[in-house]
Amino acid sequence: MSREKAETLALTGLRHYEAKTLLYLFNHGKAYSRDIEREMDLRQPEVSSAMSDFIKKGWVEKKPVDAQGKGRPTMLYTLKKEKQHIIIELKKKIADDVKQKTELYKELDAL
Repeated sequence: MSREKAETLALTGLRHYEAKTLLYLFNHGKAYSRDIEREMDLRQPEVSSAMSDFIKKGWVEKKPVDAQGKGRPTMLYTLKKEKQHIIIELKKKIADDVKQKTELYKELDAL
């Protein structure tokens, strides 16, 4: 995975582990947490936190998968929205941030 792409995603306001997790999903469409952890050099709590945030945003859905043995159920995470729609949301957030900074810039002149 491209480190530069992950850094670009992080500049949109995502945490570094969210950026790496999202980049993995952009490239694979779906994944188990352990696959993301291994390939992106992340810890399980980081992937879990990122997925929780993405589920709240409506970007990802999780499905339990039949697992052999005991322990936590295995979850398969899948992109719920297309990559292009997520990127549009990230761009909108950047545009909103720029608008707020521009307004603040103008307010400073009035001091």
